[in-house]
Amino acid sequence: GTYVDFHHPTQVNGSRLVAYPSVSVPLQTSYAFLTPKLGVHYTRYDIASQPVSALENQSRSIPIFSTEGGLIFERETTFGGTKFLQTLEPKLMYVYIPYRDQSRLPNFESGLADINFASIFSENQFSGNDRINDANQLTIGVTSRLLDPNSGIEQLRAGLAQRFYFKEQQVSIPGSPARTSASSDILAAINGRFTRTLIAEAAVQYDNEFSQSRKLALGVRYQPDVGKVLNLGYRFTRNVLENVDLSAQWPLGHGWSG
Repeated sequence: GTYVDFHHPTQVNGSRLVAYPSVSVPLQTSYAFLTPKLGVHYTRYDIASQPVSALENQSRSIPIFSTEGGLIFERETTFGGTKFLQTLEPKLMYVYIPYRDQSRLPNFESGLADINFASIFSENQFSGNDRINDANQLTIGVTSRLLDPNSGIEQLRAGLAQRFYFKEQQVSIPGSPARTSASSDILAAINGRFTRTLIAEAAVQYDNEFSQSRKLALGVRYQPDVGKVLNLGYRFTRNVLENVDLSAQWPLGHGWSG
């Protein structure tokens, strides 16, 4: 649970109490896992008296049900004459959250969360606690890894993920249109360790509705030793940004580094 007191010279002021008690049952074997979870998200708002808003003190209670499960397959394989342990790891997550009208609740901090491999397997598509999405959705993902059979070090990882919606969106952020598609963008990512010191990664967010990439990220990291690292990255978001990131850390001598 959390309690926050919000103050701003011209915006809505007030306090918010959040409690999210839940119970989950992790069921796991060496090759499979299943975790059903049931909780209730409770929010209480106390709005300060002010001329900028007609909002009133009120509360919200929303039950949330989710089930996350997956399988882990392994096999021995050989690439370029080198032996590896290859995994195939499909994963599913189902979420059901009934609709609750939240149009008269203040929005102190919630926004639409960026979609990535972490957030796509989450219950709420909004950041913060002021908006909880209604949901009847299934997220499907699969990951494959190449592992060194002796050390267990991950040499290569590739993944795909997409979310499917079984109902139209009703809860949205003020000023942002509600979702109209029946599925999310497709996420794809790959990263690999080419040598002991060189690591590269690539990720793309593909808009299936318009058949074009929405986001692209490329990166290379050279790290020959502790405290020595060179990073080169490229990021692209359609109609928003395109930039190159360059960063480094390196010892300068006599206990100094830059």
